[in-house]
Amino acid sequence: MGWTTSIHWHSRQEIITDRIKPWEYYDDKHDRTIKGRTLAHCVRGHCLWKVVEHSLYAGQTLDWVTQQYTYIAVDLIQNYGKDQGWGYKDMDESVGPYYYSCPVKYLEIQPRVDNQAWRDAVYADQAKRNLKLQPGLIVGLTGCTPNLVKIQQTGRKILATSKEGQLYKIKRSLLNGQSYETWPTDQNSVSVSV
Repeated sequence: MGWTTSIHWHSRQEIITDRIKPWEYYDDKHDRTIKGRTLAHCVRGHCLWKVVEHSLYAGQTLDWVTQQYTYIAVDLIQNYGKDQGWGYKDMDESVGPYYYSCPVKYLEIQPRVDNQAWRDAVYADQAKRNLKLQPGLIVGLTGCTPNLVKIQQTGRKILATSKEGQLYKIKRSLLNGQSYETWPTDQNSVSVSV
């Protein structure tokens, strides 16, 4: 799917408000009314995360629900400039968006799994963000050589050393969420929570 834009969205808050409001429409092809509402939402960076509930009703009357389901969705939000307005690209869990900042509690609100690999990546991202760094802790890195370093300094600058003693400045985004109290003898060692 592409991006939906509108010059009527003049601010980030306007597009967020519009994307989380309840909606309803009649599908005359299938003679049903579909209503949607946002059960939970939050914004992390340019990602608007939502838990959405859809209710399907037979015909145009709202007497009884024929089907109801929830899903996790993300709207990527972007400003197209002063005269272009704002836009969004919407995706749901089933397509496995390459964004993992979804709150873990949303996975609990919507327990039906539509994409296990994506959920695993969300849990890994959460572990990485929650990893409490302290000097002496050995942490795993993603896409780096070496792939394990010992934290020497935390704060604005994270300094760490390899097993051989080489000093590195690392970014938190490189952490893979694994931590060890001592240098593991092999890469299959069990990590510890700190």
